[in-house]
Amino acid sequence: MAIILGLDVSSRLTGWAVMKHGRFYKREGIDYGIIKGHPKLGQAERLSLFRAELEDLIIRNSPDVISIEDAFFARNYKTYKVLCRFGGVAMETCRTIGNVEPLIVPVKLLRTVWGTQVKEEIFNKVTTKYKLKELNFKKHNDITDAIAIAWYTHKLEVDNEK
Repeated sequence: MAIILGLDVSSRLTGWAVMKHGRFYKREGIDYGIIKGHPKLGQAERLSLFRAELEDLIIRNSPDVISIEDAFFARNYKTYKVLCRFGGVAMETCRTIGNVEPLIVPVKLLRTVWGTQVKEEIFNKVTTKYKLKELNFKKHNDITDAIAIAWYTHKLEVDNEK
C-alpha cells in the first residue's frame, strides 16, 4: 500500500488529503487541509505561491501516488482557464518535486464511483464515512473532495492488486 495525496485544485482553496497505507487518520493539518489562494495578487504570483505550498506538502508527505481532480468546464470560460493553469502547475510540481506522474481523475468518474453527481451528497458521504462531524459544506467541501479523490485512488490500487 502506498501513501496517496489527493488534490482538489482551485485558485481560491485547494483541498488536499493524505491516505497512508490505506488509512485516513483524520488529523487536520497533517492528513487533510487547504492551500489558500491569494485573490488580490496577480495570477503569476498566485501560481508561484500555490506551487511553493504544494511543494512543501509533497516534501512533507513523500507520496507514492498523487491524484488530482480534473478541471471541468461549467459555465464560466475564464474560471475554467484559471483552473487549467493551477492544474498545470500542480501536475508539474508533482512531477518535478515528488517525482510522481499524477493521476488525473475526471469529475464525473469520481462522482459516479461515489454514487452521485451532486457535490453536497459526496460531502455527506465522505463526512459520514470518516466521521468528520466538525466539517461543514460551505467551508470544507474542497477538503472532502480531496479525501474522495484519495479514497478513489486507494480503491483503484487495491483493485489492481487483486
